[in-house]
Amino acid sequence: LEELRWAEDEEAALERQRDAARRRLRELSARANALARLAAGSAEQERAGLARLAQGVVAALELDRYAYVRSASARGVPPVPARRRAPEPHPADFEAAPRPGTVEVEAGRLAS
Repeated sequence: LEELRWAEDEEAALERQRDAARRRLRELSARANALARLAAGSAEQERAGLARLAQGVVAALELDRYAYVRSASARGVPPVPARRRAPEPHPADFEAAPRPGTVEVEAGRLAS
């Protein structure tokens, strides 16, 4: 009988520990969810801020280009600045490849 009471007391103590562990787990889960929501909100705010910054940069570049075109046309300069890179070569700039079937071979040398 005493062992039965001891087993019931032990079971009740384990139930209390399990309930306390569940309560802590729920609290931790709630805090983790709240932090995840805060992080998502913060990331969204940063993304929106960067999008506004990008729009501002694009607008400033457009205004700068517009001012350049206006001042260049007032001076009589063509509105399009010169290209910095050389133009891409066209196929007509290359020599025609030898016709298929004709190959020049040096005497005494083997093709490898």
